[in-house]
Amino acid sequence: MAVDPVAVRLLPVLLRFRRVTPDVLTGVALLLGLGAAASTLTGHVRLGALLFEARFLVDCLDGKVARIRGTGTAFGAFFDRTADLVGVLLSYVALSVVAVRAVPGHQNLMLLPALLCAVAAAAEFLLKGAKAGAGGPAGGLGDTAWGRWCSARRLATRPWTVEAETLALFAVPLLVPGLAWAGLLCAAVFYLIAAAHDVTLAGVILR
Repeated sequence: MAVDPVAVRLLPVLLRFRRVTPDVLTGVALLLGLGAAASTLTGHVRLGALLFEARFLVDCLDGKVARIRGTGTAFGAFFDRTADLVGVLLSYVALSVVAVRAVPGHQNLMLLPALLCAVAAAAEFLLKGAKAGAGGPAGGLGDTAWGRWCSARRLATRPWTVEAETLALFAVPLLVPGLAWAGLLCAAVFYLIAAAHDVTLAGVILR
């Protein structure tokens, strides 16, 4: 609701410059993600949150530019996905390190949000593969009671991972950096549920 409308308004400006390709934008998003993680790790939590959201803004643009120009490639899609994972995972690791410093005694849980984020990404990939193998659209809901209920109300069967990222890596660190651990906990719970959802639905489709 907030970032995508800004990205749409920036599109006409970017499209004037032929050198601003989707892969260039993905590279900028990756650098912003690395900058966000580095800023957070060095104690500049609010700056890290702002850089992370800037990363998301640029990430919203590469796909739009590719679709409008018709220049999408398999490498571009792979690069985009890889850059997303690297930026998000490193930001989770950096913020978790900071959160553990503020709430000592939980070092063994430091990498849990990043780990569950990776597990959820793998589960999402599994679900897309199952749908493709079944001959259905990659973004379909599946022929389940829950899927039909959501489809009738124009809802996704689960929230997008970007919502967990926005809460844990942008909103909470920016507004209340001292409670970063709470945002990370919410994200970890979300990823656990999302992974279970995707694996279950993939099993239903493959069956």
